[in-house]
Amino acid sequence: MPKGTSTRGAIRNELHRSQANYMNNAVDSMAMLEQPPVVLADTAATTLTIATHSGVTSIVPDQSQTNTYSIPTPTAAGQHYHFIYAGAVADASNVIFRTVTTDNSVYFKGCLGFIIADPDASATNAQITVYSDGDSAEMLTVTTPGMIDVHFLSTSTTVWYVWGTVASATAPAFAD
Repeated sequence: MPKGTSTRGAIRNELHRSQANYMNNAVDSMAMLEQPPVVLADTAATTLTIATHSGVTSIVPDQSQTNTYSIPTPTAAGQHYHFIYAGAVADASNVIFRTVTTDNSVYFKGCLGFIIADPDASATNAQITVYSDGDSAEMLTVTTPGMIDVHFLSTSTTVWYVWGTVASATAPAFAD
C-alpha cells in the first residue's frame, strides 16, 4: 500500500504492479496539488499546452482586457485543467475559456455553480446552476469574475467535462 509520503511516480509504479491502471487519473488529480501553479499571461489570446497547463492549477490574473484561454484538443481521456481567479476584486474584464477547435467537434459538457455576487451588502446572494448544451458548446464566458474555480476533464478526445463555481454579477454563458 502506498504511503502518504510516497512520490507520484512511486504510487503509480505500485498501482501498475497491482494491476490498478484505472487509478492513474485519480493519482494525477491528487498529485496536481503538489505541482506549482502556472500564472496565465494577461494577453488577449493564449493557447494553452498539455505540457505546461494540464494537471496543474492555472491562475487567471487581474486582466487589462478580456482574455481568451484556448484549451488544446484532448489527446486522451483523463487530461485535466483547473483554473482559479487570483484578483483582489471583481475584474472589469471578461475571461473566456474555449476549445482550440471552432467547428463544434470538441465541446464542453457539464455545469457550473453560479454565485450572484451583488456589491449591495443588503442584497441576498443567490446560487444557481448554469449548464452547457452538452453537444456543441465550445466556449465559456465568465463576465467580470469575482471568483473562478473551474475544472475541465477530458472524457474522450472530443468531450471536455466541466464543473466548478463562478461568482459574478452576471451568469457565465456557454456558447458554440
